[in-house]
Amino acid sequence: MNAAHAHLLVNHVPIMASLLAVPILALALGLRTYRGLTLAGAALLVMGLAGAGLASWSGDGAAEIVQRIPGVQKDDIETHEHRADVAIGFAALAALAGVIAVGLEVRRATPLSRQVILAVLILAVANAAAMGFAGLAGGRIRHTEIRSEPRADATPDSPEARRLASGVTEAVR
Repeated sequence: MNAAHAHLLVNHVPIMASLLAVPILALALGLRTYRGLTLAGAALLVMGLAGAGLASWSGDGAAEIVQRIPGVQKDDIETHEHRADVAIGFAALAALAGVIAVGLEVRRATPLSRQVILAVLILAVANAAAMGFAGLAGGRIRHTEIRSEPRADATPDSPEARRLASGVTEAVR
């Protein structure tokens, strides 16, 4: 297994964990008496941060491998790296807020205030959006089907143009 393979194995963890945390925290906001929902949402946010750390750790090695593949643009890799750095910042804030909320909830005899859970939920939504934005940039590195336009270097006989054409042909069928 190389760094690119490792990156592919872990890069969906922070996206999925952050997306799953949002509805669970929304339920925690609506059903404050079910204290385990806040814990579950916070656990997902922490899991997402850990996954983001692993994806970042494997990302540099993956970039070195992938940038040697014909048709891969260095600009796409740099955009993905920048967005991933921003997403990790949001993941850290959301995970910290979740851990603080759980700590407060454990110490209290009554459920947390709606404002505390709402603050964690807002950070979780921002985190999920940032993770999705970073993931989209990562997908554009190799997935021609999510690019809005063909590459400038995609000549009619290039492998990139053939992949685009085959995708269009499949979509028409």
